[in-house]
Amino acid sequence: MYNESLEKKYKEFDEYIENVKNKEDHLSILLKAQDIFGHLSKEVQNYISQKLGASEVEIQRLVKNNRLKERPIGEYDIRICTGFHCTRKGYAENLEEFERLLNIKSGEITKDGKFSIYTSGCIGGCRKAPVVSVNMENRYTDVTKEDVKDILNRYK
Repeated sequence: MYNESLEKKYKEFDEYIENVKNKEDHLSILLKAQDIFGHLSKEVQNYISQKLGASEVEIQRLVKNNRLKERPIGEYDIRICTGFHCTRKGYAENLEEFERLLNIKSGEITKDGKFSIYTSGCIGGCRKAPVVSVNMENRYTDVTKEDVKDILNRYK
């Protein structure tokens, strides 16, 4: 399927990469690519590795270690921890409440692009599980089903 918008993004990235003086600064290049594409899908990561002559594994490692976006996310990316302690303390009830209030399922984005919900491995704060993170910056601990609406209201 032909996607003119995506083709323009590849062209913009190609023009950018032609003018980069230090092609060894892979992280800066990945950050710029994320700005252009919105996220770094596996396809985009592979394209970048070819353009830079870097291994796909190195590019994937940089993306993961620097928590770059690998898939489209909302303006407010809600991560529900599914680690051991959060599982024991009932993260599933919180996830269901987020899904109900936002009318989306985990892995989806609201129609207005404002919120996305993803489950995640441990995000820290295990002693105060269950834990929810928004944009990997704001962490909420000891979250109950009743807290979910208050968390969302902070970002509306």
